[in-house]
Amino acid sequence: MKQILGLLLLFVGCEVVFAQSEFSRPDVPGNLMVDIGFNYLNEEPTTIDQSGFRSKSVGIYYAKRKAISNKFSCYFGLGLGLEKLSLGDTTTLQSGVVLSGSGSTDSLASVYIADIPAGLSYDKNRLAITYLEIPLDIRFHPKGTQDGEGLFIGVGGILGLRLNSHTKFKYEEGDETVIEKIQGDYNLSAFRYGIQVRFGFKGVHLFYKQYFSDVFQDPLGGANPRMTTIGINFTGF
Repeated sequence: MKQILGLLLLFVGCEVVFAQSEFSRPDVPGNLMVDIGFNYLNEEPTTIDQSGFRSKSVGIYYAKRKAISNKFSCYFGLGLGLEKLSLGDTTTLQSGVVLSGSGSTDSLASVYIADIPAGLSYDKNRLAITYLEIPLDIRFHPKGTQDGEGLFIGVGGILGLRLNSHTKFKYEEGDETVIEKIQGDYNLSAFRYGIQVRFGFKGVHLFYKQYFSDVFQDPLGGANPRMTTIGINFTGF
């Protein structure tokens, strides 16, 4: 609830700024859209901890508008979805076949849950995923529109292809700060798909994304979650 209230306050403040200012930009047939939000999972594997604002989302898209009428328009685009999931304070993910030590190998033998070594405290312990995404939504403007301006509500879908994934650890060892970044597929699904709902103005609006595809190919840590993302969008840079 605190996250939603914070997003609403940010939305109102940004809309006031946009209403009072005019920005000049090149006349190109499209807009740059930036989604900034937080990720939530419908169920948590034992290694993923969603506490606080640790699991973040950024979407960067080039989108074009196709007018259907003065009250309806279609937006379609292409871009990147950059997702981060917090892996908690006690365990992390490792990619590869487990030959010995703690951790349980899943059926694909490509990822396992490993305990954080005793005595270490991770400042960062995250799984990062990059998707190539195609968002599409139909927007209804109750008061009409010429170029997509004004109040709207939009409903549509989103399709993504996983391009890259890695874990990132940051911890202190003696007097040194150690950062490890390890590439791997981590049993992640290659594709994802879902619906999106958008509400607000062209320049600033709120969004909700619900993915229906599982995050992992096979269950991990007793669960195979699906992702939900809520946040705020800035359009028209």
